[in-house]
Amino acid sequence: MSDSTNTIAIAAASDYIAPETWFLDSWASFHVTSDRSKLVACKPVTDGSSINTANGTACHITHQGSLQSPHFYIPDVSYVPQLAMNLLSVGQIADMNCFVGFDESSCFIQDCQTGNVIGTGHRRRDSSNLYVLDTLLSPKMRRHKRYNEKCASSLYKMAMFTFSNTILSMSTGS
Repeated sequence: MSDSTNTIAIAAASDYIAPETWFLDSWASFHVTSDRSKLVACKPVTDGSSINTANGTACHITHQGSLQSPHFYIPDVSYVPQLAMNLLSVGQIADMNCFVGFDESSCFIQDCQTGNVIGTGHRRRDSSNLYVLDTLLSPKMRRHKRYNEKCASSLYKMAMFTFSNTILSMSTGS
């Protein structure tokens, strides 16, 4: 963390957001969560770092760790207790040598080194219109743990099915 204040934007959503929901955010400077129990190797942040929400509210970063769940592994996640949403920084994902692609109903994350689709998500059709990440296996995890080829294959098939259906819908005008 740097000593300067980092700014992230948090969209207002009128619908209930499950605590395990992770949104892809192109305005976020880094990954943030309000659920410390999801972080492993969690260490206190003592340099006074904070973030500013879209409405200007300053929120302190108290810890940093890695997110590990049955569907995700994300390094360098900051814990901000005051937040109401979990945000994954598109920029920070891109810094891991990944491409993030969006269309009107879905998104995917591709490892630029291998070409493998390592993450998929969908767009919420409510007032927020935010993209929710469904699965992600980070490139960093593959280097430190045995890579699950079955997971990569199913992610790729799911992404190709989603984008094929989108292209088909566009070409038939439905």
